[in-house]
Amino acid sequence: MSTKFVTKRPHKKSRAGCLTCKTRKIKCDEVRPACSFCTTRRIGCRYVSPPSSRSSSSASPESVISSPKIQDSSTLSDSDGDVEDVMKSVDDLSLCQVMPSPQPLSTLADIRAMHHWSTYTYKTIGCGQPGMDIVLGKRLPSLAFANPYLLNAILGIASLQLQLTTADSSEARKQTAIYRQKAISGFREALPLIDPKSDQYEAALLMAILLVPLLSHDYVADDEELTIVNWVMLYRGLTTVMLIRSFPAVMKSSVAPIFRRYITELKTMPAIPTVLMNMIRSISPMDADYDHIESYCSTLDAVADLYAALAQDGVGTNLSIRIIAWPSYIKAEFGDLAKQKRPRALVILTYYLTFLKLIKNLWWTEGIPDKEIARIERLVGPQWHIFMEVPRRARFMSDPYEIAYLLTGDGDKIPSPGVASSPEVEHEAIHYRRLNETCQNC
Repeated sequence: MSTKFVTKRPHKKSRAGCLTCKTRKIKCDEVRPACSFCTTRRIGCRYVSPPSSRSSSSASPESVISSPKIQDSSTLSDSDGDVEDVMKSVDDLSLCQVMPSPQPLSTLADIRAMHHWSTYTYKTIGCGQPGMDIVLGKRLPSLAFANPYLLNAILGIASLQLQLTTADSSEARKQTAIYRQKAISGFREALPLIDPKSDQYEAALLMAILLVPLLSHDYVADDEELTIVNWVMLYRGLTTVMLIRSFPAVMKSSVAPIFRRYITELKTMPAIPTVLMNMIRSISPMDADYDHIESYCSTLDAVADLYAALAQDGVGTNLSIRIIAWPSYIKAEFGDLAKQKRPRALVILTYYLTFLKLIKNLWWTEGIPDKEIARIERLVGPQWHIFMEVPRRARFMSDPYEIAYLLTGDGDKIPSPGVASSPEVEHEAIHYRRLNETCQNC
């Protein structure tokens, strides 16, 4: 029996089709921002040429350079064949770059920054997560040389550290700004092309988390823009990158240590100061925050975990890791409220900033909590200062144990690292309650 063949139907060549259709050698209908083939299969659609005159609609730069469609986390799986196919179809980045990428370490400043990263910065950027030095010292550089945006990110962070520790920092400040701009623009160009099952995905994950220290200093536009709010939004972006696959997939990757959110399980009951409870209870049905009570309670739940971690583990590595990871627990709605500068959202963030002062020797956070608390004081006005007594006092403290005493109201409740505290002890100055009782009463 002879083999049957199907003759390929002749068609007019599509000169302005998307990269996916070009790679698969199929005709593209050239509909923008996403052609019918890509839309039907729910895969990212990318064009590299301007729309033809035949196109029925014009596309903005934002729609042409778009990220892969992110599905709800409940529908994500490791076997998303369409996503994998389209990501692999654009491996030839030369077709998609707006401008050519610079050669790795092409200047003396590059070499100096890379040397500083490899000898010092990578050891001082984290809070001591187990395995983090291996990721930052070995895995990250190998990914960076294959992904220019990531290379510019680590050069920028190293340059930022040099800038903050150099007497005459003007030149280092300029160099940091250059690396930062290249890293961000390069990441935007590369993100739509990420192959979720390749090293590109791990590079994107690392870039998403490194944006936090990279943008920690000298990035806010004016005195009313808050660095802490930018951090919350950056963690939202990290979540988006994670959802290209899933959090379990991230924790199975070679870069997993950097994404650990805690080391020890919490055994101490989560609790928060009454003053924050009262601030949420004061929301009336006529208040603009009334529709957001659940979001506020959810965020206070995350604050309660920090108090529990302080009571259980004391000032040290375990607590520091939880503090740095705290924004990853914040829901998008609360981030929007903070971006709108809602007073209650900003007050809650001042407590987080106070916890941030408990982290020892983390250079890229130094000075930020005090500046941010002062900015929030001015933004919310005197009527909200009654809810901010602890953060306002902490602003003038530097010793972590004094700040921990201030947060808990009882120095005897603050254990040394690794020594459990007594969960029965309470202090009359700050009475703790279960957060779920608060939400039920709201």
